[in-house]
Amino acid sequence: MVPSQREDTQIEYLMVTLERELDLDSIDNILEVGVGYGRVAKALLSYFRIHHLIRPAYTGLDISYETLKQSEKYLELKAVGSNYFKCHADFEAENIGLTKKFDLVISVETMSVVPYDVEFWIDKMVSLSNKYVVNLDFRSSNDVLTNCPPHPYEIYYNGNDRVVKLDRFRTPSRPAEEIFIARVC
Repeated sequence: MVPSQREDTQIEYLMVTLERELDLDSIDNILEVGVGYGRVAKALLSYFRIHHLIRPAYTGLDISYETLKQSEKYLELKAVGSNYFKCHADFEAENIGLTKKFDLVISVETMSVVPYDVEFWIDKMVSLSNKYVVNLDFRSSNDVLTNCPPHPYEIYYNGNDRVVKLDRFRTPSRPAEEIFIARVC
């Protein structure tokens, strides 16, 4: 599986935004919710491989076991010394088997395509984080063309007591796409 040029541009902008907005030196572990075949994981793991002596542990969570197997192939991982861990679970389940908190919880284009309760997802991502929650997702093109009311994600993040600051960035290549960065305590 090879990412499209649009996906490459999207991930490049995401990485530039993360480098600018987060203290990446303080990241020891990452959880990606809806890892898919691993395009975000590849970008983040590559960043840490180049810029840091120690790479964070990276947990890729997905509901599809087949997709998780594809992510290992796409990431070209070797079993020995790999910092990538698969987690096959339904994020909506009460117990998904994750007991620790992560410095960065990230989800890219996941909540817009799953038929779940978005407020539940945001609360769960925040509960699994001890520093940052990052979400890149769409909003309807009608919202972009009008006076741009608050995105539902923004409302849910701001309603969570653990979120101390929320930033929102619109991707230059696709105005209907936004990156949310929540700092949590």
